[in-house]
Amino acid sequence: MWTSNVPEAEAQAAKQGVIDTVKASGQKREIIVFGSNPFNHSNQPFSSPDWYIDETIKRQALRRDAGFGPQVDVSEVTRLFYEEPYQEQPHWEVFIVNHDLNGKQDGKYINFVFGSTSPIFPASIQSVTRLIGSVRPNDLKLAMVRRLLRHEVGHMFWLPSRSHNVEENLGRHCTSQICTMKQGITIDAWAKQTSQEENSGIYFCNDCLADFARLQPRYKPLPASNE
Repeated sequence: MWTSNVPEAEAQAAKQGVIDTVKASGQKREIIVFGSNPFNHSNQPFSSPDWYIDETIKRQALRRDAGFGPQVDVSEVTRLFYEEPYQEQPHWEVFIVNHDLNGKQDGKYINFVFGSTSPIFPASIQSVTRLIGSVRPNDLKLAMVRRLLRHEVGHMFWLPSRSHNVEENLGRHCTSQICTMKQGITIDAWAKQTSQEENSGIYFCNDCLADFARLQPRYKPLPASNE
């Protein structure tokens, strides 16, 4: 799902990133696309994607603007996923927002985060705000959005799960020169990595594809993966 202020092109690029990773995993999963539509026509809790952001802003202690609008605390959004009644039917959550995000590292907020992913729950919230505000031309921007979701959904599948050709850099990441699971912590680094992958036609390196294959038996067929 995505908030109503996510442009259609970015929303579709994000959706394709989810599809890329599900296909690469070799698993058969249903992807249900809620988009930005309300889940019902009430103003009750958990009634729409926008409600999650509005409620988070009410709850969070964070009051900060780093130049891209008021920031949203990713941990508070994730907490709402835990609370929502829809988890009576367990599913994966992928949430795309057009709000600047932040999260704590070592107990303190940092400058910003693209998003946050938990493979244990599993859930992921990702922001397109910085990419929209910083990247030209449009084709590269959309490819970067697609890579962002490909990368984070890869983490939902526990990539990378091996002990070789990896590094700890705000989480475990692949060290292959061309791979979606390689870390990029700046816009410029993300742009370079995206261009390399698009030019080569390679999204996941052989090591990460092997991780997918090795992990596949551990997963039982799950209910729909919600986006």
